[in-house]
Amino acid sequence: MYLNLILISLISTIIQSSTSEIISTSYGKLKGKQIGEYHLFKHVPFAKPPVGTLRFQKAETPEKWEGVRDAREYGPACMSNSTISKSPQKWVDEDCLHVNIFTSNKCLKLKNCAVVVYLHGGDLLFDSAVMFNDSSISETFPKNDVILVIPGFRLGIFSHFAVEDQSIAPNNIGLFDILKSLEFTKSEIHNFGGSNRKVTLLGHSYGGTIVTMLTFSTEVNRDLSLFQKAISMSSHQYFETLQFHIQKTQKFSDLAGCLPSSTAEMTQNQKDRYTMICLQNKSAIELLRVQRSLEETGYPTLGSVIMRDPLFPDVKPAAFMDSPKMIPMLTGCSRVEFDHEPELLPLSSVFHLENPLECDEKYRKDLADGSFQGNHTDKTQAILVPTKMRVNKLLEKGIPTYLYEYMYRKHAKHSDDLYYLMGVHPFEEDENEVHLKQIYQEMITNFAKFGNPGNNFEKADFTKNSYYDLNWNETSGQRPKMSTDFEKKTVDYWLSEMVEYDRSVTEEKKKISPKTRSFNLSSNNKPESAKNWNGIRDATEYGPACMSNSTETSSIQKWVDEDCLHINIFTSNKCLKTKNCAVVAYIHGGVLIYDSAVMFNDTYLIDSFLKNGVILAIPAFRLGIFSHFTVQDQSIAPSNVAIYDILKSLEFIKKEIHNFGGDKRKVTLLGHSFGGTIASMFTFGNEVNPDLSLFQRTVVMSADQAFHPLELQLETTKRFVEYANCSVPLKLTGEISDNKKDRIEMQCLQRKSGMELLRIQRSLEEAGYPTYGGVVQREPLFSEVKSSEYFGSPKKIPMLTGCTSFEFDHVPGDENMAENFGFENPDECDAKYRKDVKDGHFDRDNHTDRTIAVFVSTQLRVKKLLKKGIPVYLYQLRYPKHVVHTDDLYYIMGVHPFEMDENEIYLREVYQNMVMNFVKNGEPGNGFEISDPKSSSYFEINWNETTGLRPHMSTDFEKKVMHYWGPEMTEFDKQITLEKQQKTARFRSSANTPYRIDSNSHLFLTISMFSLVFLFGFYAGKCCLNQDRNQYIQLYGNDFESI
Repeated sequence: MYLNLILISLISTIIQSSTSEIISTSYGKLKGKQIGEYHLFKHVPFAKPPVGTLRFQKAETPEKWEGVRDAREYGPACMSNSTISKSPQKWVDEDCLHVNIFTSNKCLKLKNCAVVVYLHGGDLLFDSAVMFNDSSISETFPKNDVILVIPGFRLGIFSHFAVEDQSIAPNNIGLFDILKSLEFTKSEIHNFGGSNRKVTLLGHSYGGTIVTMLTFSTEVNRDLSLFQKAISMSSHQYFETLQFHIQKTQKFSDLAGCLPSSTAEMTQNQKDRYTMICLQNKSAIELLRVQRSLEETGYPTLGSVIMRDPLFPDVKPAAFMDSPKMIPMLTGCSRVEFDHEPELLPLSSVFHLENPLECDEKYRKDLADGSFQGNHTDKTQAILVPTKMRVNKLLEKGIPTYLYEYMYRKHAKHSDDLYYLMGVHPFEEDENEVHLKQIYQEMITNFAKFGNPGNNFEKADFTKNSYYDLNWNETSGQRPKMSTDFEKKTVDYWLSEMVEYDRSVTEEKKKISPKTRSFNLSSNNKPESAKNWNGIRDATEYGPACMSNSTETSSIQKWVDEDCLHINIFTSNKCLKTKNCAVVAYIHGGVLIYDSAVMFNDTYLIDSFLKNGVILAIPAFRLGIFSHFTVQDQSIAPSNVAIYDILKSLEFIKKEIHNFGGDKRKVTLLGHSFGGTIASMFTFGNEVNPDLSLFQRTVVMSADQAFHPLELQLETTKRFVEYANCSVPLKLTGEISDNKKDRIEMQCLQRKSGMELLRIQRSLEEAGYPTYGGVVQREPLFSEVKSSEYFGSPKKIPMLTGCTSFEFDHVPGDENMAENFGFENPDECDAKYRKDVKDGHFDRDNHTDRTIAVFVSTQLRVKKLLKKGIPVYLYQLRYPKHVVHTDDLYYIMGVHPFEMDENEIYLREVYQNMVMNFVKNGEPGNGFEISDPKSSSYFEINWNETTGLRPHMSTDFEKKVMHYWGPEMTEFDKQITLEKQQKTARFRSSANTPYRIDSNSHLFLTISMFSLVFLFGFYAGKCCLNQDRNQYIQLYGNDFESI
């Protein structure tokens, strides 16, 4: 009878094992395998096969299938064949983006079981989702009412093809695969009996590293809908750089024969796309052979993760863990890990210390002399320390965190403990390990189900460095228990002693090295990219203005500082939602000497720009001596540093404006006064914005057009250096090169405070010396050609430009007009101009030189653009009450305010509409037409409620001035050039005619010259003897003691 019962039981088990549970999903039906109470569904696609053109691209949603899909057996592993792994996969294929799901009758019935998604290790280079033992997994997870999901994800070159432009191929493809599997789990796990609100992400080794990355990243799983708990086991924490991955990709592509010819005329993006397509056309096995060959030759492997958007915030690795999400974590490691592998690692970099070279040097020294008696190898410490670091960061934020350490020494190497959970890397268990296996399984599944590991495993205590000591000894009675001082020697050394040493090194560097001033940020002095900041930066108030204190302005900035390269961005809810708003980058005026990016009224800016659906960005840039330190050799300090600042801000806008709701393809550069001058220089200069990626339209308001000569900038710099007592002593000038002299003088200025330099600059201005402003026409930003040639090749950038009818008519004074307008004979032309004004030949309508300079420059740029068929809109504000230079700026930016009358209320609206329409649509609207060169048409901006006068198109823009400086002066300039050419020809002709001197004449001339020289010397000497001698004394100071 008993025999019959046993036979019946065996037959029942066999029948159960062969009977399949059919599950319906959103994509189709699945037939799995049943083993007793457990159901296994393998080889379930969560994405399309990443083959062909989908190779190196993000995983796409799988297509639905018809009928019932057989899900009883594992599919292939993802492509791998690494020298690092001793467990090569038997069957590999690119079509590997599948999940394997282990559930139970109970879960299928309850529909509310906790879920664990397991990420395998292998550095994104080896191992797989199909290497596990069904029985072990069923005993660990479904038996404890937990569903297990194991996704496959791409590895090696299939995950790590890296280029700069992620629109060609995204970085971190393996992580995108994992996220896709989590989305599948979220949407489908209820069909397998699981709750998508009870998902735990579990990873061991590099799988644990990924778990930590996804837990701490502020860009992933923000709403906690993908997973709500995390388990990170025996994992380090280290990112690789984009540059390193690009180098590895280039080496791989070269060996695969997929790099374009070095002589090919292609952009970098075209080269990258060519390479990608070439690799896509090769077989997967061929790529795997190339990868294996590179590894065998000793090249770095194609694994790991790049810290780059959109998966990870743009912060320093040290700051990455500062903002974890509210996700409880169970984490820990084994006591031994890699203590059997004595490999040396750059631990200070792994732990993100500021001074890794100095810290690693101290570490090696401390080991050698016994100051640090560490008993772990570098590879083990690379796990122990990051484990404690993540625990500390989580506890700081009040997030429940459980820390364990597996202390049973018989099997405490890296991945030994994984056997207890997943059945891999098996060994024969002794009497103690039978119990440890049960503890491990309960610890994981309890945490997954309840958020608490149970068995007296308490939350970690920051002050006690407490942890759960996982050990068992049947003989001594030892059991798992809470303990304190987790890896005390190692943790104290790296997280206390070394952190303090690192801080002291940083402070010493500040003392030893002169603080690098803003005109010498690096070897080439250009502004560097902003460093990432920790946490959330407060951007609710303006920062300081850039350093200025000029005699030329009555609007002194209240707060100035050298740390001023900031941008102020004004956006709206609408723009943040649509992500497609036009953008204005406003360049303030002040001749690069005064004014700032922080002088504006928020209310006016909101009314002008945001109300009209336009985002406003106001960048700051360096001014005065901080921008205009000029030397011959630009490798010491480049000219036009402020222009580099502006270009850097435009690059920032191009890269980041989408985060504020703007479209980088709809950027208008707007400048008033000298800000307009800069906008015009950028429009006409061939070296700046050649591909129109920084801005696509310009608005130039009330701007003249003139470069400063390099010689003037060199002279003003030399004078500043002298006043600052930084000139190299005369006794040394013959012993050192000009370059060394310039570098020494620059370093002397760098040792002085910003306020001291500002005081010197102010003193020089008050003494009447030329100011430290303007722009030098100098390579590489501006072609060194004649002014007339510079404006001859504008880019295809539509422009709105104009001025007021008065501008600087309240400011008398003579200007060098002709040179600014590009005439060949500026001295003769200016002389004619003065004479014609004086004798009444030229009636300039009471306009001053400075106003005429704005008028003529405005019309010149209009004609140059129209000649090239580029749309240009010309306006002039003619309302007489407020037409002084910058008055109209009040209508847009709210600066230099005045009380508006009934007409100006409408004029402000006209101004705002004119600018905003042009910014958004490329035309100002309201009857404002493109300028006609024949009629010199322009939009006359005026308003009179009494007479009914309204803005309208008019002709003959400033006719008298334009005719005089146009046809009349051009003809005069040509005549002067012709006369000079004729004189030169006559001189050359006479030089070739022989001229004979007889002997008497020669004697007379010699005696006469001797007499003149004697008399001159006599009187000069007498004069000098009768006067006190003036002596120039050089005060050397302490700046040159070391020379």
